[in-house]
This record gives sequence, structure tokens and C-alpha cells, in this order.
Amino acid sequence: MFTENKEIKSDIMVSIICITYNHEKYISQAIEGFLSQKTDFEFEILIHDDASKDNTAEIIKKYAQMHPNIVKPILQTENQYSKGISISRTYNYPRAKGKYIALCEGDDYWISEYKLQKQVDYMESHPDCTLCFHNAVIVNNDGMVVRNSFLPKNEFYSPYFNDVDSVYTTDQMILLDFAPTNSLLFRLADVMKMREFIGEKKYVCGDLTARIFYTSRGYAYYFKEKMSAYRTGVPGSASQRANNSFEAKLKTIQGHITILNDFNLYTNGKYKESIKEAIDLKIFSFFYRHGSLLVCKDQQYRRFYKRASLKTRISFLLRAHCPLIYNITTRLIR
Repeated sequence: MFTENKEIKSDIMVSIICITYNHEKYISQAIEGFLSQKTDFEFEILIHDDASKDNTAEIIKKYAQMHPNIVKPILQTENQYSKGISISRTYNYPRAKGKYIALCEGDDYWISEYKLQKQVDYMESHPDCTLCFHNAVIVNNDGMVVRNSFLPKNEFYSPYFNDVDSVYTTDQMILLDFAPTNSLLFRLADVMKMREFIGEKKYVCGDLTARIFYTSRGYAYYFKEKMSAYRTGVPGSASQRANNSFEAKLKTIQGHITILNDFNLYTNGKYKESIKEAIDLKIFSFFYRHGSLLVCKDQQYRRFYKRASLKTRISFLLRAHCPLIYNITTRLIR
């Protein structure tokens, strides 16, 4: 636990990686959350702005002028993402000086001033822990809390979640399907190792890749405490793009399945049972949520249905066998 009279160490312990694009409305809150961290070690803030069209870069410049030894920006004049360039892999990780990497995009922010200290303390005292993460609140575009926990409401995933501080193995992490990106802390040394897995591939979801790969290097530790805020509804964000259409959501799920299949090959089938379970669950959950029940009628997926509450089961049966009655009932309830 942090105490303010600890002697400050001279070496940088954590490199905070922050990527931004058109985040002028949010970036100050993100940077203030970084600067507010109370630690007994030094940290750096590596910000990459991808040629924002608003005032994001100007705001970052002001913070860099006020904290030149902490805030270290790269301000692009041409958008790199549109060129297919991996931002952090190309511009942030190579310049990181910390032993650990912490992630937070420019539209999210941290809400606990002891976040870094708690995570680093745990990983320093548990060298076999290779990924540390925590719960988060979800806020809307205006910063209002819309959900007081990041844990998804999807009850089909409920057997994989713990409501206490917990250790997660790789098999459990594959099935968890949960870890706020702005909560992740891992070692820079393991970033170098992940290059062996990723190579030149460009995956649709970087956080899924990170959480299963880093956990496979040891184990993951989860803090129940909500120490960050994840923002939804930000124009142009990955989460908003993924929710634009059925096709976009399907592409995301297909991308997740590609990652899992590649990881299965990379690990020579070590986690094949958990990976198969995760893929089946993703397919079932996706088609269930979007009203296509063809895949849900397959015996292969009925084990997930059996986890559901009575209300969900009744809804499922109505949608599968009596869609007209289901549609009428849904309209009446609204």
C-alpha cells in the first residue's frame, strides 16, 4: 500500500501509453488522471496523437510544457492509422522506458489515484503474475455513469466472473471475455515476446490479444475495485464503429475468432478446450442477441441456454418457435 513518505526511486517504473484522435473534449481528464497518481516510483506518459482535426494536440502541448519530464508526446501531422500502421507497436512501445506498461486511451480516464501503486505493488511481490487488471465504471459521452460496473450483463458469461479479487489462469481468461483496456498493466519485456505471436498480423481487437497472451506467460490478477472509467458513445471510437450495423458486429466477432484460432496454433493446442468453448459461446451469444436463432437451435449451443434465467429461457423459446407472439409481447412491454 502507498504511503506518502516513501523514498522516490530514480528509475521509471511505468510507461503510460495513451493514444488519441479528436479527443479534445476528453484528453485533459485523461492526463489529469495520470498526473494524479500517488506513487513511490517515477512514471512517464507517452501520448500519441494521430493528427487530430480538433484541438487535442494543442491541449497535449500545454501539458507537455508544464510537465516536460513526464508528458512525452508524439503529435502526427498525417494520420497513421489510415495507413494501416499499428500506433503503439510502431511509436509507443519502442520508446517506453518503464518496467511496466499501463494503457488508457484519450477518451477514457482513471478514477483512483492509487491505481498504479496498487497494481505495481502486486506484480512486484508476485513475479509470476504477468497481467493485472481491475473493474471500471462505464460513462457516456458526457461523463455520466451509465453502469456502475464493467461486468457485462450477458448472463451466458456469468460462470466465468468473480465478484472478488481473483487470480485467473489462461484458460479462465480466454473464457472471461472481460477486462477494461484502461485497466491493463503488464511488463514491457512481455510486449517484446508478444511480437513472436503477432508478427505482422493486424487484429481487429488488440485488448483480447493482449489479455490472453500476457496471461499465458504466467497468470492474471483481478482487482474488484473500480479504478477507471470507460467511455461509450464517443464519435468515431472503435466501440461505436463496431455497433453501427449487424455486418460490423459480425466482422468483430469473426476477428475475435481469428485471434483465438491463431492463439490455439501458437500454443500448440494447449488451451484448445477453452478456446473451443469461447468460440462456441461467442457464436451463440452473437446470434442470440441479434435475433437469429438458427445457430441457437443446434445441440452444440444448448448448454449455454441452460445457464439462463427462466425469463431469458421463455424469451428464447418465444423467439425460436413463436416469433409473432414474441414481437407482439415485446411491443406491449415497451
